[in-house]
Amino acid sequence: MNGLCTGHDNPDLWFSEIESDSKGRPSNAELKVAISNSRQALAICKVCPVKDECLTEGMKPENLDHGIWGGTLTGERVDLHIE
Repeated sequence: MNGLCTGHDNPDLWFSEIESDSKGRPSNAELKVAISNSRQALAICKVCPVKDECLTEGMKPENLDHGIWGGTLTGERVDLHIE
């Protein structure tokens, strides 16, 4: 069974890239897009039939620091990994 993100027309919802200015700060517009994408992705994850399997994949070291996996954000997975 595939996740609801598989084949979705906007994979950026789960893996938003935030552009920064020369001082390393994202613009307000970039942040608004990233927040909107995250909210949409999390809403889809909430009802996904493979959410638990996805979270397991997201807990792998190579996936901890980017993307939304199993309905969790990066910081949440890092927290879970440390516990």
